[in-house]
Amino acid sequence: MLYALLKPLIRIFLKAYFRSFEVFGQENIPKSGPVIYVANHPSAALDPIVIAVSLKEKLFFLAAAEFFGKGLQKSIFEKEFNMIPVYRPWKSKKQKAQNQNMFEDCFKSLGKGNSILLFPEATSETVSKIRDLKTGAIRIKMGFESITQGNIKVPIIPIGLSYTNPHEFQSKVLLKMGKPVEFPQLPENLELADIYREKTKEIQKALEDCIIHIENSENESLVKKVNRLFANIYRNENDLSPKDKLSNFEFKQSVAKATAHFEVETPEEFKKIDNRISLYFEKLNQLKVSNDSIERSGRDELSVFKTLLLILGFPYYLIGICYFFFPYQLAKYIFRTQLKSKLESENQDDVVLGNQFTGTLIFGVGAVIYLVWGVVFFIVLGIYTNAWVYALIVSILSYPLLRFMLFYARIAFRAVVVIKSYFIATKHKKDWEFLVKERRELVEILKNYQEKYSAKKS
Repeated sequence: MLYALLKPLIRIFLKAYFRSFEVFGQENIPKSGPVIYVANHPSAALDPIVIAVSLKEKLFFLAAAEFFGKGLQKSIFEKEFNMIPVYRPWKSKKQKAQNQNMFEDCFKSLGKGNSILLFPEATSETVSKIRDLKTGAIRIKMGFESITQGNIKVPIIPIGLSYTNPHEFQSKVLLKMGKPVEFPQLPENLELADIYREKTKEIQKALEDCIIHIENSENESLVKKVNRLFANIYRNENDLSPKDKLSNFEFKQSVAKATAHFEVETPEEFKKIDNRISLYFEKLNQLKVSNDSIERSGRDELSVFKTLLLILGFPYYLIGICYFFFPYQLAKYIFRTQLKSKLESENQDDVVLGNQFTGTLIFGVGAVIYLVWGVVFFIVLGIYTNAWVYALIVSILSYPLLRFMLFYARIAFRAVVVIKSYFIATKHKKDWEFLVKERRELVEILKNYQEKYSAKKS
C-alpha cells in the first residue's frame, strides 16, 4: 500500500532533486514473467529509490538485515516496502549469518511473478566502477530454475547508475538497463562454487557496459576533463545534439575505455598528456573561467530567448525565492546540525551511516520539509483568504515554480560566466591567449588519440 502511494510522489521529488534524470534500455525488460535486476551501488538508499520509480512493475528488494531493526519498523520494511533481509557475514559478528530464509523468500516472490532487485557489490561506495560482485544473483536464478525444473526461466538484467554526484542537489543521473545477461556453456566437471563464480563474471561484464566504468579510480578526473575538452568536437563531427543523452553517455564510456587502453599501451605518453591537461584546468581555475568560455562553443552565449527569459522571468524567480527560502534554509540547517555528524565510516560492530548516505539524507530531508511546508502553506493561505480552491491552486503551482526557479538559476549563472569571461579575456590577455592556444593543441592531440583508438577497435 505505502509502496504504491509513495512511488509517484517520490518520482516527482526526484525530478526536482536531479537536474537531469534519464532512463534508457526499457525495451530490454521482458513483457511478462519475473526478472532479477542487478545494479551497481554508488549511493546507498538513493539507488533502489531511483530504480524503483524508473520501472513500472513493483519490485522486491534485497537489503542489509542490520538496517531492518525490530518490531513495527521491520514489519513495515518487509510488508509495505517489499524488502527481503540479507545477513552479511562480515557485518554480523554477534549473529551467525543464515540466509536460507532469504533464498526461500526470493523463490516465493519469483514464483508469484514478482521481480527482485539486488546490489551484488553488497556494499555501497561512490566510485565510477563495478567492484567485485557476490554470487547471490546467479544462486537465486539457478536455485529457482532448479525448483521449477526449468519451466520458468528468470532473466538477469543489469542496471547501471551513473551520477555526476549523487550527494549534491541538482546533479545528474542516467540509468541504463542492459540486455539480459547471456551465460556461455561451461564445462560439466566444474564444481558448483566455480560455476557461480564464472557466471558472476559475466554479470560483472554486463554491468560494466551499463556505466562509465573507470577501473583505475585515479583516472576519474582525467576522464571528466577529456570529456569537457572533446565533447563538443565529438558531437560536431558526428552531427549529434547535446540533447542526445544516450550518445553523449556512450561517448563518455568510450573515453573511459580509451583512457584505460592508453594507460597500459603508452604509459609515458599517457602521463605527459595527463599532466598537461591537469595544468590546463589548473590555469582555468586560477583565472576562474570555464573551458566552455575558452572554447566559445556558443553553449553559454546569450541568445534572444535566454535574454528575454532572464528579463521577463525575474519577477517569478523572486516569488520562488520568497516561497522556498525558509524550507530550503531549514533543510540545510537540519542536515548540517542533526544528520551530517552521523555520516561516519562504517564500523564492523555497530550500524552507522557511512558517507555514501549523504545523497539519501539530503534528498529525504528536502522532500519531507518541502511536503510539510506545502501542506502548512496551503492551510494558512486557506484560512487567511477563506478561498480554499485558490489556496490549492497556489500550492499545486509551487512545484512548477520550483522547476522554473532551478532552470532560471542555471541560465543566469551561465550568463554571468559568459559576461565575466569577456572581462577576464581583456584583463589577462596573455594568459587567455595561452589557454586558447593550449586548448587548441590539446584537442589536436586528443583527435590523434581518437584515431589510434578507433583503428585499434576496427
